[in-house]
Amino acid sequence: MIKDTSMLEDLFGRTRGLPANQDSIKQKAFDKAWKILEEAGVEDLPPREKDIQGIPYKEEIIENSLFIYNVETGEVEMKSDGRKFRLTPTLNKLLTVFTHNPNRVLSTQALESAIWDDYSSDISIDKASALRNYIKKLRRHLEPEARKGNYKFLVTYPWRGYMLGVPEMP
Repeated sequence: MIKDTSMLEDLFGRTRGLPANQDSIKQKAFDKAWKILEEAGVEDLPPREKDIQGIPYKEEIIENSLFIYNVETGEVEMKSDGRKFRLTPTLNKLLTVFTHNPNRVLSTQALESAIWDDYSSDISIDKASALRNYIKKLRRHLEPEARKGNYKFLVTYPWRGYMLGVPEMP
């Protein structure tokens, strides 16, 4: 068994100087290093009870009538056909917002804020266009057989926003 935890200590040293808005990056790096150390058989790892900010650690799994979704990893398993896929970080943020607000129309401004708040305001991107693009990509994952304009779950409400419609579980 390995007794060297210098990799984890080195990780903390490297992330310590990151700005506060980079906490999610620090956490992902910490989680990945922890998993590597566990798989490598490192002894004497302290129990994984808190994240790097001291918040109790809890893996968030969301299950509804459409899918089972691991918020931390972005892994989704569709219940209808058993398909499994992993979302990109931005699509993961988007689906997280929708799953925390099921059957509720979310304004484009609220979605843009949820996705791009981590970035400084001086970055020039067309958020509305980018959001439409991410919605389209998320729809392709959730409803690959649906034709344009005929989506059952991720619905557009013109001039209002978008809604993830989640049917009641049987």
